Amino acid sequence: MKYQAEKVWRLEGDFLESCNCNVTCPCAVNSTGNNTIPATEGHCDLILAFHIEKGHFEEIDLSDLTFSIVSYSAGPLMSVPNWSMGYYIDDRATDEQYAALEKILKGEAGGCPVGLYAYHERITAFRRAKVSLVRLDRGMRLTIDDICEANVKAIPGLYEDEVVKISNIHPLAVDVVQAVNGITTYTDGGFNFNNTGRTAFYARFIWQDNYSTCLKSEI
Repeated sequence: MKYQAEKVWRLEGDFLESCNCNVTCPCAVNSTGNNTIPATEGHCDLILAFHIEKGHFEEIDLSDLTFSIVSYSAGPLMSVPNWSMGYYIDDRATDEQYAALEKILKGEAGGCPVGLYAYHERITAFRRAKVSLVRLDRGMRLTIDDICEANVKAIPGLYEDEVVKISNIHPLAVDVVQAVNGITTYTDGGFNFNNTGRTAFYARFIWQDNYSTCLKSEI
């Protein structure tokens, strides 16, 4: 597929997702479509993280910055706009970079974040933090200040030299690796998550202002 060039902004890099569903998350993978079946626990404790390998907003370089979105969805479906959402922006960002990311993530500049931000009922945080997302051998590790730690590892597949992938279903990244959470906790905004042993994904992501869903990574 040939994509049009972005008009204002574009982000590309690494993506991590952790939630409290059993492996695998039925919100993403089921027989009737995305977000049409309740989470396995009836609610969702969701941790998302993104490291921008290459990115810009107009002439502002956003490369090598990281941000995380942590959400609680009361259910019964993830498509219900009742989420409590906390946004954590890399504390290394300049004021100009922070303002650009804020505009993108609040859905004011088009692209994937428009739909994501629309799910919020309450914003529990939108602030700077020491956010780190590190790629590991068949996994990723996220830390946010002293409030969050997520360690995800690919599940074993049939062939040892290949990871298990789920393709063409996740709205934030096209080809996600099915993973499981190691020690994964979050405490902030009145919420305490423990997703240890539960489902996780990691992937490459590409977002652009002129596409409402993710782009394929071979762009």
